[in-house]
Amino acid sequence: MMRSDDSGRTWQRGAVLDAADLDVDPADPALVLATTERGLLQSTDGGTTFTLAAAQPPRPLLLIDHAGDLLAGVDAAGGVWVRSDDTWVQAGALPGAPAAFTAVDATRYLAATAEAVLSTRDGGRNWSPIASTSG
Repeated sequence: MMRSDDSGRTWQRGAVLDAADLDVDPADPALVLATTERGLLQSTDGGTTFTLAAAQPPRPLLLIDHAGDLLAGVDAAGGVWVRSDDTWVQAGALPGAPAAFTAVDATRYLAATAEAVLSTRDGGRNWSPIASTSG
C-alpha cells in the first residue's frame, strides 16, 4: 500500500498486504484497519506495519467502514457485523454477497450486491432496495 502524511502531495511505501478493504479511523488517522483472509489486521502507524487485531469478528470481514465511533463490516456471505467495545456482534444480513458497503451513521448503511443497491436504517436488520444493478 502507499501512504501519504501531507494530504497526497508526497507518497511513501507502506505495508505489503493482500487486503480486500482498508479503513482509516476518523478519530485517529494513524489507526488503519485491513480486511484480509487471515482476519482483521490493524496498523497503529498509519499503514507502515500491520498486526492481527485483538478483537476479531467470528467470520472474516470482506468490507469495513467507520461512521463516527461505529465500526461495521460485512463478511463474504453478507453477514453484517458491528463492533461494540471490543466485541463483534452480528446485526443482520444482506440478501446476497456484498460488492460494496458503507456506514452512513450508526444505524444507516448502504450496500451493493449483484442484484441491487440496498439501504438499512435499523443497523443492518432489514434491507430495502433503492436501485437495481441489473440491466
